[in-house]
Amino acid sequence: MANRVRGEASFTTADGRELTLVVDFNALAHAEDAADMGVGQILASMSSKPRIRVMQAMTFGALQARHPEITMADVGDMLLSPDAGPLTGALNAAVVAAFPPPDESAEGKVQTEGGTGTPSKKTGRAKA
Repeated sequence: MANRVRGEASFTTADGRELTLVVDFNALAHAEDAADMGVGQILASMSSKPRIRVMQAMTFGALQARHPEITMADVGDMLLSPDAGPLTGALNAAVVAAFPPPDESAEGKVQTEGGTGTPSKKTGRAKA
């Protein structure tokens, strides 16, 4: 069973197997190795016009936590089969769950860091 809060999503293959994708630190490391790209480049590519290598690498990485027997060649076959639609839908759901949009405060401003809300004060010797 997939846990969306933890960057997980499942899909059922045409032959009835349920596969779970997990987008976590390890998945990103696998994807970086497989694509020979940094995670920033991978995520940027996925949000615009994804390259085949990026889709294959990210899918491969996301499957490794629960399905380490699946190879890059297996992923390539899935991406060219009737499983492609459900697989890419699950991958997108897992990526969105792993990287949710930033929360907005009541004022509509993006909250980027935590804190007390008290501004920092300058200390030390005054400049001449």
